[in-house]
Amino acid sequence: MECHRMVLRIAVAVLTLSQVAAAGQGFEDGDSVYITVPRFDTRFTVEPSGFVHAFWHHRGKWQRFELEREDGPGPVLSGDTVLLKSWTGRRLTVQGSRVHASWRHAGAWQKFVIDAKGAEAGVPITNESTIFLTGHTGKRVDVNDGRVRARYSHKGAWQELALELHARRATTTASPPTTTTAPPANPQSDRCADLTHDRIPELLSTKIAELPAPIGTACGGSGSGRSCRHGFYAASPATDLHALLYNDVEGKAVLVLIDGDDDVAGTLDLGAQEVRGLQFEPDGEHVVALISGAENAPSTFVKVAVLRLSIVWTAEVQSPTVGMGKWTPDNT
Repeated sequence: MECHRMVLRIAVAVLTLSQVAAAGQGFEDGDSVYITVPRFDTRFTVEPSGFVHAFWHHRGKWQRFELEREDGPGPVLSGDTVLLKSWTGRRLTVQGSRVHASWRHAGAWQKFVIDAKGAEAGVPITNESTIFLTGHTGKRVDVNDGRVRARYSHKGAWQELALELHARRATTTASPPTTTTAPPANPQSDRCADLTHDRIPELLSTKIAELPAPIGTACGGSGSGRSCRHGFYAASPATDLHALLYNDVEGKAVLVLIDGDDDVAGTLDLGAQEVRGLQFEPDGEHVVALISGAENAPSTFVKVAVLRLSIVWTAEVQSPTVGMGKWTPDNT
């Protein structure tokens, strides 16, 4: 029996931080932090593949790092050696000039000397500090055009970073053992949930995201090409990304990318076209939108790279009613 999980996602209203560091707040071993690029107000992001970039501004799961102090518990000071563990459990790594988070190792390649700009060794690192991260190669991590690398020993604008607190390290206290009574055996319980069950509200995940513009309500097209459907949703099979393609009140086709924390990662205006379909490629690195223009005009497949939300390929199909079944990942 094949089971499918129902997830209700309503697209998003208010984006807030779960915790904001007070002015001058220091950092400690085990803190959950964001690595910010002050020049662009973007944050280091780790894709599920381990690719690290700084294209995006938002604060979500993909932007969080656990700050690990080599010397163990205690405040993080200028001159300390630290490791940065991403949400995938893999650590920030310098391999040549490349910076990635593909490995779980905690070796020399994962260690960084953290320095506060203009501060002596031993001064606490705070949320107000401008920092540099020096890898095992002696080169400092730099960011340019969203790309994160470690190429130079400079302490310039490209190398200037900052830490932002997400949450303090969780502390636990011992509790007495408890005993529980096993629920009655249910041969279906390990496979899927009965959607008629009274627990169905617990099985749905509802999130709210803010659309860049209100969704349209007027039906578009005419004849066999007439459409009153104004939005399409797709989930990536390989990552935590989601996408929404919809027509706004002005009739423009808008593509919205949503990350694993249901934060809007970016939007792309596809022009005055009618939305027809949406589908991720198997690798999750591209999403394909199907749009169409006026009556008897060809439909168009638009292939979009999710990393930069940029169009990489388009193809016209001479049918206003064509569906996503015409698309395969080989149409590149």
